[in-house]
Amino acid sequence: MELDRIYMYIITNFEGARFQDILLNKEDSISVDKIPYEREKIIDGLDDILYNKLIEMLSKNFMEQFLKGDKSINFTKHDTFHILKLYEKLIEEISNESLNEMQITKSHFNRVKKFIENVGKDGCCGHEKVEVVGYSPSFILNIVGVEESDIKGKVLDIGCGKDASVVKYLRSKNISAYGIDIDVEDSDFLEKEDWLEKDFGEMEYDIILSNLSFTKHFLKNHLSDEGEYVEYAKAFMRILNSLKIGGKFYYVPSLEFIEEILPEDRFEVINEFIDDDNMRTIIKRLK
Repeated sequence: MELDRIYMYIITNFEGARFQDILLNKEDSISVDKIPYEREKIIDGLDDILYNKLIEMLSKNFMEQFLKGDKSINFTKHDTFHILKLYEKLIEEISNESLNEMQITKSHFNRVKKFIENVGKDGCCGHEKVEVVGYSPSFILNIVGVEESDIKGKVLDIGCGKDASVVKYLRSKNISAYGIDIDVEDSDFLEKEDWLEKDFGEMEYDIILSNLSFTKHFLKNHLSDEGEYVEYAKAFMRILNSLKIGGKFYYVPSLEFIEEILPEDRFEVINEFIDDDNMRTIIKRLK
């Protein structure tokens, strides 16, 4: 997979032996005339989905490696934000053809060093601890294919997760977002509920999201002889009926086995490949 090659190129070239070279004050001259194939791909520009996925992969690797060295560290949400920014800056510099690899590594090294020196200090890190870096709300929205500028009206995140990060992110932007999940705590906008039992209402939502949650379980049950595929199919139709006219249901993974039998006069179905193996679906209610 192309993304894996780029990921390994970054890990190997900018967090590998050159880090040791910098620590040992070794000189390393890299010609800008010969740019590796993987770097050319980054310079040419990754699309938004692959870019965000790459940032998440690099950030998770950083945290895992950090924790191997010091298991007493508890990263905060503020820390995870700074780690994401470390890699956004690294990709930005890799995409700058005027910089050679040693120059980029030195800059990255200094930023990482400064971050490590400030982990756990007041003013750098918050107080709410998290164990791993999760997918950012923007990343999740990109995965399901939602343009943030198009998000209006009433939004529902099915399987929002315990932290309901997407719901909270949207509400911070004054969007009427709500979430349901079996693990979430009840609140004014979050509901601890089983999606197979929920009454989603009729023409209630402008946008519904589901990333690797409801449809993932539906697909798994569909492929199992003992699965609750009938109950999932009924819930799926309740979800579609809860869309307003013109409303859209965005989800990953796709459900081609049921999408192909939806009435074309009522629903418009769009399938898009995220990568070679995964597809998302956008269903628009027509009437």
